[in-house]
Amino acid sequence: MNFSTVTSGTVLSASALAHAFFTRSRGAKRRATDGNDQAVDQSAIWLITAAAALPVVWALGLLLILRSFRWRDIGAHPCAFASATSTTAVSVLAAHTVAASTPLRDWLTRGSAWPDTTLGRFHLVALLTALGAAYFTAQALLTRIVTASTSSARATETMMRSAHDLMVVTVLIGLAATTATAVSPLITPAFIPIAIHLSRLVQTNRVLGDDANHDPLMGLLNRRGFLPPAQEALDRDAAAGRSTTILFADLDNFKRWNDDLGELGGDEILKAVAATLEQESRVDDLLCRWGGEEFVVVLPDTDLKQGLEVADRIRRAVEHLDILVQRPGSLERLHIGRDTHPCTISIGIASSPAHGTRLDELVEMAVRAKKAAKAGGRNRVTIAQEGA
Repeated sequence: MNFSTVTSGTVLSASALAHAFFTRSRGAKRRATDGNDQAVDQSAIWLITAAAALPVVWALGLLLILRSFRWRDIGAHPCAFASATSTTAVSVLAAHTVAASTPLRDWLTRGSAWPDTTLGRFHLVALLTALGAAYFTAQALLTRIVTASTSSARATETMMRSAHDLMVVTVLIGLAATTATAVSPLITPAFIPIAIHLSRLVQTNRVLGDDANHDPLMGLLNRRGFLPPAQEALDRDAAAGRSTTILFADLDNFKRWNDDLGELGGDEILKAVAATLEQESRVDDLLCRWGGEEFVVVLPDTDLKQGLEVADRIRRAVEHLDILVQRPGSLERLHIGRDTHPCTISIGIASSPAHGTRLDELVEMAVRAKKAAKAGGRNRVTIAQEGA
């Protein structure tokens, strides 16, 4: 490894770490609804250059450092994070293979003079294009395979379409950084503000999209964010011959809570119930604030008996809620369930295919079952009637 390579690698690594540091997300972490961490990472700007101009061990080491930095930042699920990191590693290796097996690597590291003929320059541009295409293709294909294993075909196409344009832009900036670094490592830091701007733009778009799909009070999915992944979960289970169970839950006598505790106190009750739903559900379950004091839970790969157990566990947890809520217009704080009547919830259950095969059918059947639970005395779980 010559001095020029060490200098280029040091400046490149420092630029990549500066980019990672200044684009850390400080927002609250929400559980991902797609179950993976395959989002396009703008660190590709630096990794393409590292793959082309640095030893492969250095390039992969930089990848691991940047991904570890990102893991600490976003708190992704370990399996999904490992999958995304492996995908990026294969992309780095693909780009490195193109550079190492052609004159491109010697040109970029100044091992040989840059071509000075029109044909030679065309050859250089073609190899740079092949470098970017190798990285992009490996990333796109492996991401598609991983995404397809966890999402429906429709979800896969939607996710990939939204990611491809961003990936192309990132790769093009990476190729520009690669060329600039070959000219002089001192130019490399000039790409830090470009990378930061792109990352912050992506972060802003994700936050806006996340806010549009979540209830601002509880952080649960709203209908807009819930319906597409719920339909996808139902489609996956149907294709695999599995049951999907839907719970429709409604807080009992919520108007009385608002009258006794005021709207702010009622909001505290709703947030406590939402937190209980999250605690009593599994990672793959989908939770939605349907409206007002109503909630919907989709339990993938869950039959009616299992769904009944989950619903009753939720019902009992809500009944035993013990939270402090301040009485309106007073400094007095009340223990819900001790100083007041207990908080209770009525839940209706419907399961595919017994109660329907479409999402709207199952929700409607669960709503009817919830109404039967209310009519039956509240604070109970009721299964929908088949054929109703």
